[in-house]
Amino acid sequence: MKDFLNKIKTWKFKGDFRISLVFVFMAIFTFFSIFLISKVLAKAEEDIISPRTPQELEIKSKMNGLDIFWRFNSEPDVFTYLLYVRSGDEKEDRAPIKTGNTNRYSIKNLTPEATYYISLAVQDRAGNISTQTEEIGLSPDLSQSEKEYSVAGWMPITDLENSHKTFEDNIELFDYISPHERKLEADGSITRVGESFDSGLMELAALNKVKVLPTITNNFDKDDVGSNLLLDENLIENHLENIVNLVEKENYDGIDLDYEGLKPEVKNQFTSFVQKLAENLASILNGNDPLHKIESDHKIFYEEINDGFQLRFLKDEPKN
Repeated sequence: MKDFLNKIKTWKFKGDFRISLVFVFMAIFTFFSIFLISKVLAKAEEDIISPRTPQELEIKSKMNGLDIFWRFNSEPDVFTYLLYVRSGDEKEDRAPIKTGNTNRYSIKNLTPEATYYISLAVQDRAGNISTQTEEIGLSPDLSQSEKEYSVAGWMPITDLENSHKTFEDNIELFDYISPHERKLEADGSITRVGESFDSGLMELAALNKVKVLPTITNNFDKDDVGSNLLLDENLIENHLENIVNLVEKENYDGIDLDYEGLKPEVKNQFTSFVQKLAENLASILNGNDPLHKIESDHKIFYEEINDGFQLRFLKDEPKN
């Protein structure tokens, strides 16, 4: 009887083990079946449809470059627009420029005499690319003569590396540059507080027809330096002579006055000072002797800043 019961237990154990194995195999089979079915369904739903060709491509010419605009595509899965550019002597497009999901792009440092052909496509997140638009051909502007605005910049001495790089990389955008490195002293002299513009940058500015107008600051009229100077005729004359000598000696194109925080009671004196300075600068900048009144079409640009004035005096353009 005992042997018979032991045999039954053995049969039961073997049976349970076999049943467990069956369940394991069934689970593995079910898992792989679901995995394969999901792969097939994903493949069936994969995006293989290309986006619509971009619309309303527009190109505007600028100095040594082109500004390009287009309308956003309506598809929600736009990844990037692809800009195809070639010059007239190139038969094939260069590698496309990936602009990102935007509707504008600027190309700089192009050759003004060349014609560039531009077309546009769009790529979605699945990698599908639309057909390209028809090419539009255009040449960059040759000069700044038709510009309706001018660009002036200050070059501070606090971050020379970035200042120089920004100026050099974008020099075609500038009309005027003002190194911010001169300071008015109480006796009317002008001291140099740093050197942000060396001879190399002067040559670069001249080659690119950028006018150099160094900035003189009164340091927000700390200790009433500017206001007190304007109440003393001798100091005014000394300051005028120092400015004229600076422009003449360094061969600058003009001067940029950043005199801020002046007292209201010196308004008339400041106006008189500016008139005298304009007369003298107009004289030397047009090839005549300084400190001498002459008839001139000199230009004065100014704006009010914090109860003071910032002024630029410019050399006359050559008359044909």
